[in-house]
Amino acid sequence: MVSLVLLSHSLKLVEGIRDIIGEMAKGIPLFISGGNGTGGLGSDYAQIKDILHQAYRPEGTIILYDLGSTVMTAEVVMDELAQDMKSTIKISKAPLVEGSVVAAMEISGGAPLTDIMEALTEMELVK
Repeated sequence: MVSLVLLSHSLKLVEGIRDIIGEMAKGIPLFISGGNGTGGLGSDYAQIKDILHQAYRPEGTIILYDLGSTVMTAEVVMDELAQDMKSTIKISKAPLVEGSVVAAMEISGGAPLTDIMEALTEMELVK
């Protein structure tokens, strides 16, 4: 099953999205990272690295994010991953809330990574 990673500058934000998804798509592999690791706003390299390792699935992993610097941190982490891991981790520019719900519903229905990414691509924003 494909996993879903939500990255945000705010832990409260991704916790809220996790709650929404939990009501709609129970039991999917969902991982969140928010804030700077000490309770403030920002992103935390070590936390994102840990989350990506936990979230990795050979079937695929999808990352959704809120702001550009969060995805920049994720990209730095991904540069350090083994090629087999990198090849199945995809970053989407879909809006964080709406994209998360769509991805979660697709994952819960057993959709493959390519189909989920296609649905998210249709939602992409300029970020």
